[in-house]
Amino acid sequence: MNEVTLDLVKLSLNMQTIKQSVAAKNIANIDSNSRITVNFEDLITQLESMSESQKSQYVKVLNENTENLNKYIQTDNTELTSIESEHADSTKAMLEYQAMIEALNRKISMKALVMGGSK
Repeated sequence: MNEVTLDLVKLSLNMQTIKQSVAAKNIANIDSNSRITVNFEDLITQLESMSESQKSQYVKVLNENTENLNKYIQTDNTELTSIESEHADSTKAMLEYQAMIEALNRKISMKALVMGGSK
């Protein structure tokens, strides 16, 4: 697994953490007239159009300071918060986070097995 892949996994984990945090904030402020949303589609599109070296540098910057990801958080005054949808969003973000960790652990375990032989 190369460094760019690890950086992308870290970025993805950070994005899931922010999604879960946004859902928790919406649940805490359920009686307000606005809802916080997060949308990383522009970031993903931007990353897809970059070369590997550009992507590597940009992802490192994002991972060094996760505050850079906060620009993708927006307030939506047109949609009221539904506790059910916020719980669903939070659960989805948590499950995606766990799935990425499991995949990363499997990859590391396979690499350790190959490197260690049949010990």
